Amino acid sequence: MTDSGDPIETELKLKISPDAVARLMRHSLLRRLGSGKPARKRLVSTYFDTPDLRLMHHRVALRVRKIGQRRVQTVKCAPDASGGTAARLEWEVDVGGDRPDLGAAHIERIENRNLRKLLGADKVRDRLQPLFVTDFRRTTWPLRLKGSAIELAVDVGEIKSANGRMPICEAELELKSGDRAGLYALARKLRKSIPFTVEPMSKAERGYALAAHADPRAHKAAPLRLDRAATVAETVLRIGRNCLLHLRANEAAVRAGDVTEGVHQMRVAVRRLRSALSAFRGILGKDDRRQIGGGLRWIARQCAAAREWDVFRDELLAPLRERLTADPALKLYADAVDVACADAHAKVTAMLAGK
Repeated sequence: MTDSGDPIETELKLKISPDAVARLMRHSLLRRLGSGKPARKRLVSTYFDTPDLRLMHHRVALRVRKIGQRRVQTVKCAPDASGGTAARLEWEVDVGGDRPDLGAAHIERIENRNLRKLLGADKVRDRLQPLFVTDFRRTTWPLRLKGSAIELAVDVGEIKSANGRMPICEAELELKSGDRAGLYALARKLRKSIPFTVEPMSKAERGYALAAHADPRAHKAAPLRLDRAATVAETVLRIGRNCLLHLRANEAAVRAGDVTEGVHQMRVAVRRLRSALSAFRGILGKDDRRQIGGGLRWIARQCAAAREWDVFRDELLAPLRERLTADPALKLYADAVDVACADAHAKVTAMLAGK
């Protein structure tokens, strides 16, 4: 769902431990790079969807957020290949109450025609119901780094639904203006003293997992459309972002429990990116190519054992067990293979957690 002129939100979401929050808020970088005083506020947002989760299936989130006396309605779309791993389409408008207002006056402000059609349909507009609530306190700092204006937000609170509660403890770097390179440069600087990992799931995705038992599943690569008028460098950038988005989507799936297919798709994403870097090796400098290639080889090695055990168990051992169901030795062997699979999966999960 991408039209020319759509508003883009570029952000990097970081998962941090509760005991690291205070250290982050006292970090010397915030004083050195800060262009204003931190602001604190409580944000309570209610997310809506239809009973059959039509918006979720289109990877769209619809919420109404309370900010003091204001009510702000936000529509967000999942990132696409052209936007990169941290870019999302987003539209905001003030509304008069606690429920969404999808009247024509608000719908027409959305430049994306596919999204207008989805939200304007009676089967969506007339069937919306609250699914879950995010309730957290946000502290924000305006920062400047390498010509980029960046907002750091630290969110601490919880997600609530009829099925239970889930804690929120994360930092978010949002690019307000300038080059996104500044966003990643700031994250690298903070990472030297504050342990964190990239959070692949938005609050909406985690809320759906809690409220609707809709855990993220493994994904194949999104379709990639290339512009004939684009330069070689622009084409390489678009291909690379598509591969990174593929990798990130399956990181969320692995963390949520879809390990077998999630690991497989992560390996596919890494192979695609390594192939692209090889095909366009003249675009990147030697040092950059060596650094990126080394990181990709490390990820591939971490996933290789898990994938090999999965294939052996599911494609070779399972058919054999169906034919030799009464063989006690084969059952003992299969049990040992299951242990090896679980150990390999645990190592991939630990890699994603930065351990």
